[in-house]
Amino acid sequence: MMTLQNLIYFFPRNSETLAEYIQYAQKYLTFDRNVGPLDFVGNNWKIDDDKPVAILWGYPKWKREFVSQFLVEYKTVFVYGRRPWRLVQRHLDELALDDNTVIVGWGRNLSKKAQDFAKKSGFSIYNMEDGFLRSFNPGALHTQPYSQVLDKTGIYFDATNPSDLENILQNQDFTSDENLMKEAQEGLTVMRAAHLSKYYSLTDQDFPTPFKRNENYSILIVGQMDGDASIKYGCSRKMKSTDLIKEARREYPEADIYYRPHPDEQRNLFKFRLKSRLRNLVAQLYDGAAGPLVLQLVRSERLKPEEIKELQKLIEDLDRDT
Repeated sequence: MMTLQNLIYFFPRNSETLAEYIQYAQKYLTFDRNVGPLDFVGNNWKIDDDKPVAILWGYPKWKREFVSQFLVEYKTVFVYGRRPWRLVQRHLDELALDDNTVIVGWGRNLSKKAQDFAKKSGFSIYNMEDGFLRSFNPGALHTQPYSQVLDKTGIYFDATNPSDLENILQNQDFTSDENLMKEAQEGLTVMRAAHLSKYYSLTDQDFPTPFKRNENYSILIVGQMDGDASIKYGCSRKMKSTDLIKEARREYPEADIYYRPHPDEQRNLFKFRLKSRLRNLVAQLYDGAAGPLVLQLVRSERLKPEEIKELQKLIEDLDRDT
């Protein structure tokens, strides 16, 4: 547990006396960053006590620093998952919350208790998701996001409710804003020239696509992770990527069909294959052959640096499980 002495830097510098420091500590530092139901993230807790509070639900720990950097107008506090609600509510009640406090859920993951708490307290509810140009490499690698969507109405993938994006597309007069249209066209030109997508990688451009033009027409099926919220809230019925492939083949039997897996799906398949091979080799790893076997695996799989790190982590996990 951190103490008052080694956390003196944490307190606002406009406090003039030690008594004020202690008062501030008693008010906030009972919620240590690593203990209890709340996780205080960001410099605004240190330097600007006047900013409103944003309470965030449903965010894994690796993502919190990144998200906090997008919410510079707030002091951000994250609620740890799987904590008794009474404990969470008691700690939240001790914070200096006001009418400017907002509740921010990830996607559609905000619990009913959190929604009820927000409505009872009169706090606005926002939703956040990854932006449309997210990062180099998939989010499954815990890569830094370069864009986030903060929606104050709903969220863009939810077809059952309106969203800020939907309202903009329906109500904005784009044609009369020449500067905006010019900027948009310039942005599209850059995206196409650089082959940018939601998850993009410079190395992806080194590999040729299997797509080939012939006499038949072609259909591209863009895969999504099975069970993703965009399927749950964006489709009229529950579907899997395999259902899309079967439906495309049934409706267009003469077409050449190409399936593009979601990058996180490719990642999961890689991890499953890699972990299976590791489990077959684990007995030999304890016979002093770890170095050569890992080197052989790195070469045969042509692993990238981030994949080698993942391989090392898998070995450590196997070591603990065995």
